[in-house]
Amino acid sequence: MPCAPWCATFSAFANPVKMPLFFALSGYLFKIKPGGDLTFFKNLFSGIVVPWFFLGVLPIALSFPINGMEHAMSSLIRVLTGKELWFMPCFMVSETIFYYLLKWSKGKTTLLMSFCIIASLLGHVLKYNKIFDFFLVNIAFTVQMYFMFGYVFRKYESLIKPKAAKVGIVLIIAYFLVGIVLFPLSRMDVHHAHYHFMPVGLFMSFVGLSALFMLAPRLSSYPKWISIVGRNTLVIYMLERYAIMPAELLFDFHHNPYWMIFLATLLFMVWACMVSIAISWVLHRYAPWVTGGRH
Repeated sequence: MPCAPWCATFSAFANPVKMPLFFALSGYLFKIKPGGDLTFFKNLFSGIVVPWFFLGVLPIALSFPINGMEHAMSSLIRVLTGKELWFMPCFMVSETIFYYLLKWSKGKTTLLMSFCIIASLLGHVLKYNKIFDFFLVNIAFTVQMYFMFGYVFRKYESLIKPKAAKVGIVLIIAYFLVGIVLFPLSRMDVHHAHYHFMPVGLFMSFVGLSALFMLAPRLSSYPKWISIVGRNTLVIYMLERYAIMPAELLFDFHHNPYWMIFLATLLFMVWACMVSIAISWVLHRYAPWVTGGRH
């Protein structure tokens, strides 16, 4: 699918919050449970590793009769090395890093923020020099800023709550104004740690995340919708790419006007979300271990 001008513009406004939100929500929900390291790694295995292997390998196994052994082995290697579904191994490593940064900070917010900033800067250096690309360990370091944001926001949420709605609206306006005025400096890609201009990208990320965290609880359907999405996040992220496949068969993304491509993209995005949520609901109800049991 070609990246049309509208697509590049859309990405410049979506990317500062799309993947950062995934990691920020993880930081928001992160808790060190009794039992120490052993409990943490048991939960990590059941909550991330099992869904990653099951949902990553099952589609390959189902398509094996059609695609053959060579394609299946190639796909399996890409999944297990993080070349596909990159956020899964990255998420596994980044949660482990944040767990230890949180332990070492001993509950001191300033110390935690310092550790996370240093870890993020280290990650950018590693990525620039192509060190620890396997399992995207370098990217796992860069996203510690977003883990930190979610965790710290939750810690001080009660202080922000009285004026959260008004401030959230102001931040949304500021987010789009900065994006419009400074475009294309706002373009960024968390997956590859690429920032067109890092100060602008990070500013938009934290402003956008702040707005979303402040406004989400004010929605009439909260917390029902966030609960559904939250406990099925891994399934939705991993299955939406399969749900979107019919789009390539039903619509020509190469020889249509941009406005038609834009509308078709939105339509298939909604379709992919609906299919992924429906499948994740079934799995959560009848095979919760597949979803990782994340609440």
